[in-house]
Amino acid sequence: METTAPTPPVATPSQSLSTADGSDLPAELIGAGLVTAALLGTLLLIRRRRRGGQDQPGEFERDTEVWLRTGADADRGALLDLALRSLPRACREAALPLPQAYGAVVDDEGLDLLLTMAHASAPPPWAALDDGLRWRLTYDDAQHLVAHGDSAYPLLASVGRDHLGRDALINLGAAAGPVAVIGSPGMAAAVVRALALGLAGNPWSRGIEVLTADLPPALPAIAAGRLIPVAGAKALTEQLEQGSTRMPRTGPVQILTGGPAPGSRPERVAIYGAPLNVQTASRLQTVVARGADLAVLVTGELPGARWRLQVDDSGVLTCDELSLQVTANRLGDGSIERLHTLFVSAGTPDLPVATGPEGERVVSADLPEGVVETDDITWSQSTVRVAVLGEVEVHAPGRIDPRRLVVAEEILAYLALHPAGTHPTVLGSAIWPRGVTADVRDDMLAEVREWLGPDESGQPRLREGSDGRLRLTSDVPCDWDVLRTLIDRADRAGQAGDQTRERDLLIRALHLVRGPLVGGIAHGTYTWLPRTGVERQAEHLILDAAGRLCRITSEEGDHLAVEQAATAGLRAVPHAQNLWRHIIRAEYALGGPGRLHDVADHVRFVLASSGVDIEPETATLIEHLAGSAQTQSGAY
Repeated sequence: METTAPTPPVATPSQSLSTADGSDLPAELIGAGLVTAALLGTLLLIRRRRRGGQDQPGEFERDTEVWLRTGADADRGALLDLALRSLPRACREAALPLPQAYGAVVDDEGLDLLLTMAHASAPPPWAALDDGLRWRLTYDDAQHLVAHGDSAYPLLASVGRDHLGRDALINLGAAAGPVAVIGSPGMAAAVVRALALGLAGNPWSRGIEVLTADLPPALPAIAAGRLIPVAGAKALTEQLEQGSTRMPRTGPVQILTGGPAPGSRPERVAIYGAPLNVQTASRLQTVVARGADLAVLVTGELPGARWRLQVDDSGVLTCDELSLQVTANRLGDGSIERLHTLFVSAGTPDLPVATGPEGERVVSADLPEGVVETDDITWSQSTVRVAVLGEVEVHAPGRIDPRRLVVAEEILAYLALHPAGTHPTVLGSAIWPRGVTADVRDDMLAEVREWLGPDESGQPRLREGSDGRLRLTSDVPCDWDVLRTLIDRADRAGQAGDQTRERDLLIRALHLVRGPLVGGIAHGTYTWLPRTGVERQAEHLILDAAGRLCRITSEEGDHLAVEQAATAGLRAVPHAQNLWRHIIRAEYALGGPGRLHDVADHVRFVLASSGVDIEPETATLIEHLAGSAQTQSGAY
């Protein structure tokens, strides 16, 4: 009778980074840049899929999201996704074969693909180095690439960072056999968890079936359905036996090497979260020997493993077969618990708030205490102003070192969104979450103060009050406050029955929206935003205002104005399907079936790019209008 090996206990490493406000940043969430980026991408996907309600995460969840944003290396992840999804087409256009890569390294300069065999010629803009054993792509060279179709290496998984700070990845699909994670049992299990969640969240790994056994039950919820749990190692192996006759979609097995042919795409990966007993290990080896479409990752020793990833108690991972040594990505019990709480909260809406037509939210635009009403006329005439409804922009009379502009803008965005003021130590921990010395912080504040200059009274616009808090003076408006002022006035106009004035104020408010708040998530910046709640407030307020303006202009029969209103809201929330439905109706009214077909295809593309399924209301609307068009054409 077979027995299932117990899951080893996983201890969270004791190392942590302390912030000025007394919280701890787990080192494993901060150091695993690509895995953390994958997790953050999954979190955003869960929020995009959620419908109804207005979530209000607690302090625990907000802190976890701050840590995710601090650690997430979105720029490196974006480069990998673009490179891997554009490479097959680049090879075809250059009449070159797609090589097999056993791994990759990515840093702040670019990406290196590590090839199993030398390929002296690389398609532009790639460069072949080391006699063709390494292909290099820099960020600058990747600017004009376009991602097309499937990834070249969907099972490329991040394992950790080397001593140079580069993220190292291995291609599980190139191993030509099982990959075993061995060494310290607790650390090995934590490494496998990180690999599993990375594969589930990597944008270049979409479409891959990830089967798991003996992983914590919390992981599928964190992975947003991308992990498929099976009841134990024996059951997983039996499932693989039943499906092991499938061939890969894009290539056969190489007869001479026994490995997958260059360009082959294993369709499945099986991940075992605990050591296997002898019987299950033997059966798995038989499956792997004849299953060309399968990659396997096992926790613990496995006879016949092609690659053995050895991790010690300190988290250092080595692999002799790949000449690899890194500080491993790992997720212990403490991080799993935090992530599970955050992801469940993100996917579970609270009780619905008051709604208008089509479920549009009715959100209060009331200004917080201490914020002075500021309209768009005053805003446009201000000597100094801070814009956060899109990429952050600061208009100021002074000069500032261009190398410090990004940090200076973030400081001013933080202060503009904290009108009650903040202590310098809290500001420092927010802007520099990995740590900053007081002298560096104070020098930066002095430069920002000089950049803003004095107000009409001759006093600095950036002041420290008697309570020790830093504040901006009232003559430094923020477009977020202007937006709320105009929408509040529109609310009152609507309640008074003055629809013309309501329409005008909503148009003026939405004119301020250039994109998502602070331009969206970027690596290492604005990690403090989750603690403010402003992102969600801005999203809900903009969607409500755009929906109301669409309704008003639709009643007036102004279909172009409907499209303009919806487009303004979509700049901030591109996946908002209630606004897309307004555009679909307007396009049909303006251009009939031909325009309907084009806009429907565009909506599907945008939603698919965001990882969001089309809502039933959207699909039904398209079908209804298409059916109406056919009925009308049949009448003639």
